[in-house]
Amino acid sequence: MEQKLNHLLCNLVIEFHKLQKFGWYLQGNDFYQIQPFLEELTLQVFEQINETAEQILLLDGKPLSSLKEFLQVSSLDDSSKGFLSSYQIFSELDFDFNLLLNELKEIYESATEEQLIFMIPKTEQMICFYQKNLGRIHRQKNG
Repeated sequence: MEQKLNHLLCNLVIEFHKLQKFGWYLQGNDFYQIQPFLEELTLQVFEQINETAEQILLLDGKPLSSLKEFLQVSSLDDSSKGFLSSYQIFSELDFDFNLLLNELKEIYESATEEQLIFMIPKTEQMICFYQKNLGRIHRQKNG
């Protein structure tokens, strides 16, 4: 479980950075409508980073903590450069949030099988967050 949670932790750190970058490099007439939504997502993902690290520590594990480790372990791509339209940003978020949602579902199944009861509520909350925001992302992306 520690390895799965560390993988999630790395993906969350990369996603946090991407969300910050999206807020800085969003271009277009919808900047002022989209920026608060991106900021909200950024703050939520930051909380999830800490919660995931805490879960690893509760398992007597060691959360990965270096930028090098985050980049090596993460399965998210952080190579976009420069200014992006809201459509481009929402397309990337759609992909990333689906990946994170699937990863969380796997962790939930493992936690249930291994009877790691303390992990289930936080994992359920995170699954709900990604399901809810995928709906919001699809509405924004598709106008």
